[in-house]
Amino acid sequence: MLITNSLPLTQVKDLIASEYPWFRELPGPEGRFLELLTGHWAMFSRPHDLAELLIDILASETPDIE
Repeated sequence: MLITNSLPLTQVKDLIASEYPWFRELPGPEGRFLELLTGHWAMFSRPHDLAELLIDILASETPDIE
């Protein structure tokens, strides 16, 4: 799971595909990627959006949570 924030998701996927060293260890197309465009510190610049995204992730991975 990766939430992109400082870089657009398309750019991150391109860096993974090109095996750029910082992105080499990330999962390929089978990985789950989400985008929340903001600065590096999303918890400060968009805390409510980040919280909603994390809740959605948790809810989708844990069916018993409502």
